[in-house]
Amino acid sequence: MGDSEETESVLQLHISNLAGETMAEISVKSSCNVAEVVELLETKVPPPSRTRYKLLFADGIKTGDCKLHSFLDGMASCSLTACVGPIPWRFSEVTGFGLSFEKHDDGQDKTTITRLEGRGVVACSVDPIPWIDGVAAYEVVINEMDKSGASEGVEIGVTDSPPDRLKMHEGYAVLATPSWVSSDAGCLWIHGNKQYRQPAWIHTKPNQLKAGDVVRLTVLSDGWLKIDVNDQMQVVWNTDMPRNMPLYALVG
Repeated sequence: MGDSEETESVLQLHISNLAGETMAEISVKSSCNVAEVVELLETKVPPPSRTRYKLLFADGIKTGDCKLHSFLDGMASCSLTACVGPIPWRFSEVTGFGLSFEKHDDGQDKTTITRLEGRGVVACSVDPIPWIDGVAAYEVVINEMDKSGASEGVEIGVTDSPPDRLKMHEGYAVLATPSWVSSDAGCLWIHGNKQYRQPAWIHTKPNQLKAGDVVRLTVLSDGWLKIDVNDQMQVVWNTDMPRNMPLYALVG
């Protein structure tokens, strides 16, 4: 019988919420990872909208790719607690041209993007930017700027079309439609057209940014769009943007 495979062990998981109330009893193979247990739990007890579960074991929260047998070896059952947390705001790989996407520990986040070789890149957020007190805003943190032979800077803007319906241009965010974008020269483009009567950034330019700089885009409920760099205002534009509509981040 030396060539026969060992029977894989099955774990009985008793999952409770933070109040100690039973949420589910789940049987899984010990080769499952934490992310698979979370997925199974969410099919049995769906979490609130825009949230997901994190599982708290006796020695803390485990990452999504962690195999159960790596820390529950030899156990037949285990009690654990499910915590609810927000789903991180992230970029969509569907519209990622010329970019690499970094997956973080839980296997779900796509919050870090890296421009690959070549000049044209575009990325759109998976989810709309949250409206809070009449303001929709997000920030782009510059991790690195490669200025060897390229004079183009970051593009930052918004669209009211989700990534699977957005008409993208694989070279430039300003050419996506519909869109409202600050170009790599710091000028306003709307639906692929440059707005020549609108002002440009005043204190710096997108191609002059350096590692550590924080570019913040803010949309006000009346349609005004503001760009700040390191908390210093660069420009404010009056646009025809829809009021209080879902807006997605657009970065190039």
